[in-house]
Amino acid sequence: MGLKKLLIRLYSDSGLFLFVIRLPSKAFKFILDRFITQFYKFTLKGAGSNLIIEWGVVIESPSRVLVGNNVHIGKGTKILSEDSSGSLTLSDNVEIGRQCRIDITGNIVVKENVLMSRGCQILTHSHGYNPRSKPEAKDLLIEQSVWLGSDVCIMDSCDFIAPYTILATRALVTKSILDPNNIVAGMPAKIIGKIDV
Repeated sequence: MGLKKLLIRLYSDSGLFLFVIRLPSKAFKFILDRFITQFYKFTLKGAGSNLIIEWGVVIESPSRVLVGNNVHIGKGTKILSEDSSGSLTLSDNVEIGRQCRIDITGNIVVKENVLMSRGCQILTHSHGYNPRSKPEAKDLLIEQSVWLGSDVCIMDSCDFIAPYTILATRALVTKSILDPNNIVAGMPAKIIGKIDV
């Protein structure tokens, strides 16, 4: 979001009095977000246009992350790994909400128009029954136009999510979702409905 749009939105949401009070902190955050975005643009494997990475994002191995156009990564999100073998590819128009945790021990490919809401977790490795063993990496493909509701957890046993899938809030995804246009919910997650696209 550009500075002009940010100011218009802030004014329309707040009114004049609160606008004047909130303006310094919003301007400071805007500058910090632009700074961290520029920092990561130089360190990522590749970055498209209109990238926004909010202040407070942690990417442990940016040289293993490839980002397309119009990608937004929210504050507090952590992109981490237990070894140096995996990677993350975010296609165009991907939005990752605040406080998400993405494990790139395995390779993750996220296709176009995917939305991850606040607090989502993606795990791509397992230690079996020995917590001190070497992590066993698993790959994951999230197809286009998938919506992960808040606090969804995708386990390492899931390696594919079909296009146009909606994962309901707090769904625990333990296996692949092979058919498109489904609503998935529960712990463990199951298909509970279809979407008309």
